[in-house]
Amino acid sequence: YFVTTYTNGDGGHDYYEVFRYCFDKYLPMFAVFICAKEVEEQRIVRILFTFFLIYFGFGLVEYLLNHNYIREAIATAFPSTKAKDMFGPAGITNGFGTSSWRTRISITTKHPTVLGALLSTMFLFSLSYFKDAKEKFNIHREKVVLAALLITILLSGSRTSMGCAFLGCVIYFTNSLSFRKKLLAIITYAVLAVS
Repeated sequence: YFVTTYTNGDGGHDYYEVFRYCFDKYLPMFAVFICAKEVEEQRIVRILFTFFLIYFGFGLVEYLLNHNYIREAIATAFPSTKAKDMFGPAGITNGFGTSSWRTRISITTKHPTVLGALLSTMFLFSLSYFKDAKEKFNIHREKVVLAALLITILLSGSRTSMGCAFLGCVIYFTNSLSFRKKLLAIITYAVLAVS
């Protein structure tokens, strides 16, 4: 595989490109497979919650300073990305969308909408553990993680992600109702949607 990728012209001109391609495409799959087999669920979730809080901190720093230091560090670590739009000088180190009426953060992603999609996925993942938080996790930490992710979604400015997070909350809390209240809630949602 490495030889094929190396000699395939555009796919990789040197071993650096081959390594980077394999690292980007396959390392996350191996990491998830190993973690799923070897590590218990509570430990993985605690690590993910810590990561979510650190990610929130990066987003808050980027918003307050209006400068994306993380992407700047990535651009200097991988010189081949400097020439591309993704990490080029066109607005990645200053706040995204500073010329418009709002500043949007993107942290490590290419665009704030992509960040919003990632954050809404993190939010819905964390929300799914809210029911089990009392038995398995610290309920206060769970609330802090959900609030931090929600704030970061708002700072990203992605309306689609805000809608997804809201819809996920509605579905989650509707599922926790009794059958009669659930039926009443669904009828109310349908009436609101039609009107």
